Amino acid sequence: MCAGCQECPIGRASLASSSACSICGPGTFAQNPGSQTCQICALGQFAAGNESTICSDCAAGRFVTYRGSTVCDYCVPGRYQDNVGKTTCIDAIEGTYVDQAGAQFPTSCQPGRYNPNVKSAQPCFLCPVGTYNSNTGQTACNTCPDKQIAPYEGAVSCYQCPKNSIPSPSGGECLCNVGPSSPFVPIHC
Repeated sequence: MCAGCQECPIGRASLASSSACSICGPGTFAQNPGSQTCQICALGQFAAGNESTICSDCAAGRFVTYRGSTVCDYCVPGRYQDNVGKTTCIDAIEGTYVDQAGAQFPTSCQPGRYNPNVKSAQPCFLCPVGTYNSNTGQTACNTCPDKQIAPYEGAVSCYQCPKNSIPSPSGGECLCNVGPSSPFVPIHC
């Protein structure tokens, strides 16, 4: 420091080419009084304005991939970030989805729904008629066991067909035997 000069305050630095204090610009900081350089924000951090004394971590749901950032980017739909100060986002796995930018966690498929895709930004699909799913976070639906049906989309369990009936080929209704020479027909048994 030169004779008669004052220490630069935090958020400013006395650069080698000047005896005056320079403001640390966006993406940089000076944490200590008398700093001789402005430091560049690390990966996963940012400093939005002038005279920053520290860099801030990117919030959960956001990221930054370069040093000296002035802003963090939002994770795009299909991806999320559950920690602060990160440089990437995480892909939603099968059985989950992320339908909004800046998500901090994925949403698991509810019972009766499934999602076989990675990085899905769309809500989970309903299990088709004749299938069911009783658990969360599933990638597929199950076919009903013998003599059982799932009569609607999004079923979470199957229903037993009455005596003297069989499931239809779709698994969505029971077919009743109305007589010894008649075929099975879809009527209430």
